[in-house]
Amino acid sequence: MSILKTIDRFSYGTIMSAGFLLAICFSIPVSILLVQQQTKISSSAKIEKPTVIPRLITDYGQPASQPIQVNRVYPFLGKPGDELIILGENFGTNPKDKQIVINGVAVDEQNITVWQNNMITLLLPGDVQSGLVSIQSGSFDWISKYPFIVYGQQTKTQIRKNSNILTVISPDSSISKISYNILGNKEVVAPIALSNGSTILEIENGEIDHLALYDKNNNLIPFFVDPIEFDF
Repeated sequence: MSILKTIDRFSYGTIMSAGFLLAICFSIPVSILLVQQQTKISSSAKIEKPTVIPRLITDYGQPASQPIQVNRVYPFLGKPGDELIILGENFGTNPKDKQIVINGVAVDEQNITVWQNNMITLLLPGDVQSGLVSIQSGSFDWISKYPFIVYGQQTKTQIRKNSNILTVISPDSSISKISYNILGNKEVVAPIALSNGSTILEIENGEIDHLALYDKNNNLIPFFVDPIEFDF
């Protein structure tokens, strides 16, 4: 009864205000956690990683003998320290003459954890920014068609996914375009406009292979996602 009497002393407005503040306190850490956590590739992710062949970083083999073919750059975004997986063919077997560049930033060999003929894995360097990914192995080169998105702890824009519905949430009113493609399909580019800090977009069903946001000057806008919603 004493608890009920205590509650009764406060007005309805006071109780609602307190509830609103508590809601903010509990919601803000969730977004902060998503930005800070690693964009992990879980065991239930929709990607099949080839068996890793153990090799020392200085155990060099042959470079690519045929044109490089890339099937996936996975996931399509990450932050410094996250793992990036590149699947394909003709990468060579940990060649000495090799390089991976993301938007002009070369990945140090110490950050490359696997380089075998059908898979490359690496940890994103600290100074990397959003942009195209290129691979060089011996005399062969490859460059991505779509940009890889890099976000950081200060990133405020989020894209949420619920089935085939994407929700863009951002304080950045300059966002004007979204680009995406479902695995195996063509790229879709669509204009978007945020209203009260968000907008909703219906897409085709399927696994998203590429996703990017642009401003009115066609500059990339970094964003983060919940890995669980995108099956990473």
